[in-house]
Amino acid sequence: MDDTKAMLGAIIKNARLNMSMSRKTLAATLGITPKHLMNIEHGKHRSGFDLLFNMVRELNIPGDAIFYPEEHCRQLKDFDRIKTNI
Repeated sequence: MDDTKAMLGAIIKNARLNMSMSRKTLAATLGITPKHLMNIEHGKHRSGFDLLFNMVRELNIPGDAIFYPEEHCRQLKDFDRIKTNI
């Protein structure tokens, strides 16, 4: 698995959980299936620019977290736990 996909997936999942948003709710807002979102969160799928843009805006993810995910992941308290669940 690509580490970048895993890191971005962890960032997205962490942001969603921090907003107490269900996968189903976010997926509906984005116009995708919960399974598609799950695959993105687990680092199995890459999202296109438009979808990534919408996720970043919906979840209030800072832009630097997308361009420098390794730095942002180091700041996540639960990253090791999140990464092992990917």
